[in-house]
Amino acid sequence: MSERILIVDDDQSVLNVTGRWARLSGYEGVLAESAEEALEILDGAEVDLVITDLKLPGMDGLSLAQKLLDADPDRPVMLMTGFADLDSARQAVTTGIHEYFVKPFDLDDVGRSVGRAPQYRRTLAENRDYQESLAQKVDERTCELVELNAELEQQRVRSVEADRLHSLGEMAAGVAHELNQPLNGIRTFSEGIIYGMDNGWEVPANEVRETLEDIVQQVDRMTTIIDHMREFARDSAESDPVIFHVFDAVENALKLVGAQLKVHGILLVVDVPEDLPRCKGWPNLIEQALLNLISNARDAMDVRSKGAREKRADVSPGWRPILSIRAVHDVESGWVRTDISDTGGGIPEASAAGIFDPFFTTKEVGEGTGLGLSISRNLVERHGGRLELANHPGDGATFTIVLPSDESAQVTRDRSGEGAHDLVTVGGASGGRGEPDAFVHTP
Repeated sequence: MSERILIVDDDQSVLNVTGRWARLSGYEGVLAESAEEALEILDGAEVDLVITDLKLPGMDGLSLAQKLLDADPDRPVMLMTGFADLDSARQAVTTGIHEYFVKPFDLDDVGRSVGRAPQYRRTLAENRDYQESLAQKVDERTCELVELNAELEQQRVRSVEADRLHSLGEMAAGVAHELNQPLNGIRTFSEGIIYGMDNGWEVPANEVRETLEDIVQQVDRMTTIIDHMREFARDSAESDPVIFHVFDAVENALKLVGAQLKVHGILLVVDVPEDLPRCKGWPNLIEQALLNLISNARDAMDVRSKGAREKRADVSPGWRPILSIRAVHDVESGWVRTDISDTGGGIPEASAAGIFDPFFTTKEVGEGTGLGLSISRNLVERHGGRLELANHPGDGATFTIVLPSDESAQVTRDRSGEGAHDLVTVGGASGGRGEPDAFVHTP
């Protein structure tokens, strides 16, 4: 079947010439003298290509071309005019005109353009099919990526929870030590009362009261430790952020591992001002990051302690395992910086670049998952902060938790009427008020 060409021009001589050319070239020519007549023809017949004059009575050729292309973007529309100018040419290109002829035109040029029209239509159709196929593939890939992202998020949550359980397991020995002391005290007080009753002692009421008050105090101490472990293990994924103090996060973390550090022979030095600006987020997550960093420091110093006992050349004779936790407020930036420093020999320079990568570890096989630092960085970044490393190979490493302060939060700390004080640790003395041995409170 021959191509059907609709030719639109209000000049009858042009219609006759182009119509005759169409017939002689093997096309079926359909003629119209106005845009309205052309639209009526198109309403009842299929047309493969349209050649229209720019100047027409009523609706002009560009407006007609726009209607035709809106109805069938694959059907080529060619424009001819005897009043060519830059503006009309620009409008023709913008509209999507296939060819632009200036009268008087060469019919051979028209013939070549019309001959290319079928390939033009096929190219447009193939391009549209390709775009639709590409869009479908993009949608499918997007769905796959959404599912993958959801799976990765679930894995991240599981990793965080697994790391929290790992931290809880590691602190079990320290917590057992913390609970053992008040339990021994309760047993001693109770056995003393029972022994006196069995032997007919006359114990003044005030001494009995003091003994019972001591027992209550020890129970309160254990309750505080247990409650904090329960809070630490609680999932914070869906909870709202709260205002908290870095002071409290450090204190609570050391309540869980302070005794363990003492057992490992580590000198603990803590300098965390209580009047630091408050931060906003999830304090138990910051505690988890602190516990990860403290555990890593402990492990590094344990390895170095073994080297000291073996008198290795890389450990100086006067070396001591020291863990320092210091916090400051960077007034210029408004950030609260908490340094966790150790004397564990630092990280090998070849390993430092990948230290925060998931599953990267410098520990022996089976002694670490390689997730602790990666998860700690994730927990800190969730608060809008950073986890930084200052490495000193041969000496030690300092990890810094950098958190934005929340200066606008008007929250006061309830310290049961006590005055402000800093945490200062020098070894393992006890403040005598139920805090772990790691703390000495000074006014």
